[in-house]
Amino acid sequence: MVHHEVPGSFNVSVPPEKVYSFLTDPEKLASVVPDKEGQSVSGDGSLNLTVKVGISFIKGTFNVNVKVSDSKPGESVTITGAGSGKGGAVDFTVNCRIAQEGGGSRVDWDVDLNIRGTIATMGARMIQGQAKKYIDQMIGDMKKSLEVAS
Repeated sequence: MVHHEVPGSFNVSVPPEKVYSFLTDPEKLASVVPDKEGQSVSGDGSLNLTVKVGISFIKGTFNVNVKVSDSKPGESVTITGAGSGKGGAVDFTVNCRIAQEGGGSRVDWDVDLNIRGTIATMGARMIQGQAKKYIDQMIGDMKKSLEVAS
């Protein structure tokens, strides 16, 4: 198993309520997932995704279930997910704290990621690099989506 933690923060020009609304909307969350091949929302509000994954010679699709597991309107959101596919399994927790900053919002976030199976044997550095690239792309796309919506 490979355990990886990624912290970060970003600022956007929209109020905390809009950031919170984005983070708790399964369709909006799905819109920023890279390499997504399919999506559906379950009756309980969880998001089911099919995502193309590739690290070195291990490539395939993962089926991932994502849901908001805890939230405080306008203040914080915790998103959890778990999935599996060719070469392994993954589970993660994303904690987001939202605060008013100037005319917009500051979002402090951290991702706690666990990877198991063959894919975990690729080496921590390779996995960490790919995970950081994937997360950075999602955050960048989320910031763009939030700014466009304002």
